[in-house]
Amino acid sequence: MTAQASVLRMPEPEAAALIREGAALKAKIDEESERLREIHVHLLGIASFAPGKKTAIVEGAGLKAKIQKKEYVKFDQEKLARARLEMGDPSFTKVFGWAFKPRTAKDLDAFLSYGDAEHVALVRDAMTITPGAPQVSYETVEA
Repeated sequence: MTAQASVLRMPEPEAAALIREGAALKAKIDEESERLREIHVHLLGIASFAPGKKTAIVEGAGLKAKIQKKEYVKFDQEKLARARLEMGDPSFTKVFGWAFKPRTAKDLDAFLSYGDAEHVALVRDAMTITPGAPQVSYETVEA
């Protein structure tokens, strides 16, 4: 018997009470999650990131918050197809598979830093970078 089946057989007042409690908990979690996202974005603004780094630490009140910037990269498939034609398959497939996405973030970073300038320009033209929500973890600071 599944959990769903057992709930369906519960007396109506008991099921209604569980549904009411579940809905209230869900609403509270959603509200708290929204506030936590706001705090994370504010900490991102406060944090001081070293040049080229995506991780920073903010300390206060005996706690420290480790903030990690997140970015999402999307590629215009038509532009990548043109880049592949101009670059040639041997150069293109060092970075991209046939799904036209980088094999790894490391390969892409290395290519963008050290690749042939004309090839890098073609790939950058096909890229769109959008910021993601920062990832934050909390720890107690040892005195």
